[in-house]
Amino acid sequence: MDAIERPRPTPPRRPGKPRVAFYWNASCGGCEEAVIDLGDGFAELLEKVEVVLWPAAFDFKRSDVEAIPDGGVDVAFVNGAVRLTEDDEWAQLLRRKARTLVAFGACAHLGGVVGLGNLSGPEEILDAAYRRAPSISNPDAVLPGRPVQAAGHALSLPVLLSRTLTLAEVVQVDCTIPGCPPSPAVISAALDALLAGEPPPPGAVLAPNVSLCESCPRRGSRPERLELRALRRIATSAIEPEACFLAQGLVCLGPATRQGCQPGCVEAGMPCRGCFGPLDGVRDAGAAMLSGFASLFQGGEEERRALAAAVPDPVGTFWRYTYAAGLAPARVRPVSEAEPRRGGGGAGVNGERRAEGHADERAPERAGGPGRHEPSGGEGVDGGRRAQGHADERGPERAGGPGGREPSGGEASVPPARR
Repeated sequence: MDAIERPRPTPPRRPGKPRVAFYWNASCGGCEEAVIDLGDGFAELLEKVEVVLWPAAFDFKRSDVEAIPDGGVDVAFVNGAVRLTEDDEWAQLLRRKARTLVAFGACAHLGGVVGLGNLSGPEEILDAAYRRAPSISNPDAVLPGRPVQAAGHALSLPVLLSRTLTLAEVVQVDCTIPGCPPSPAVISAALDALLAGEPPPPGAVLAPNVSLCESCPRRGSRPERLELRALRRIATSAIEPEACFLAQGLVCLGPATRQGCQPGCVEAGMPCRGCFGPLDGVRDAGAAMLSGFASLFQGGEEERRALAAAVPDPVGTFWRYTYAAGLAPARVRPVSEAEPRRGGGGAGVNGERRAEGHADERAPERAGGPGRHEPSGGEGVDGGRRAQGHADERGPERAGGPGGREPSGGEASVPPARR
């Protein structure tokens, strides 16, 4: 922790072109496409910088990055959540090498869609992917992390962490470019600021700190007082092309979402899904979005309950991009809702049986503890958030605690914070 909280000495910038690194952790590749979507600006970027890492475009090896002196990379852009041990290792490595580390995109920023995996325990995820999938032939039930012999070599895959982490939970993040993916306008403005040698304030989110509603092309049709008495789905309803989505009874997260995507979903006729995350000062984006939306419900208790029931997936709707960063505890589905496991129920993290999990229980994989693997150097989990003044926002269940067990093959526990 002391190493995180104290400012790191920054080496002087090297002469010539700035060195830039791009890396992907648990992501879909959309953030890589967003950089290419700069168009002519992409070619100009390559003229201005020396790219020292970009797996999507260049064949740099890990050894090439390790050979760079610490602090020898001017700016590293890391997209994707931290879901595997390999993601953790790369985050630690790039933090050491980069003078400025940028969380690029919604998954690095808030966990993204990958964070919805925290709704299930790691054993359930591994079972679904490596044992129960119809397309899988895995008679020995080998899981990532367990070595296998292939062509005379002992090989293994990176191990699944016990939960999805944001980048700032693993290392100190200097600033964030939000979005799924970030828009070309936001990327261009951020690149200009970062490459000019004038970094933004620590922890800054490089997008307007203004609600998307303020720039929505439908804002003129929004009534002064919004009231919801019925909900509609865009797939089964005829939508008025210029009227406010909320006024039509559609779920739109624009009131609680940061600007920066334009032209984006709303310009294409789709309600906002919240990918740019909340405005400054909001501790839990999904909770803020849900609270604001529910406040529009009208009618008596029975009518309000009916409106709430009309949202079949509240977590996937309101926490679609932010669940991993939220304050709500992970939820383990009741065994009656889970598919039967091959070979019967197994022991969950901390020795608790998966069959005993209930929807209102705090998932044990969200509580850290001893017996965890040590990150490969650099800062530990939650350190970045503490260094940015967020230590009290996540609650003790996210900061580690006693009772951890050594994970079995295929699953690794969340790395501990450095102390």
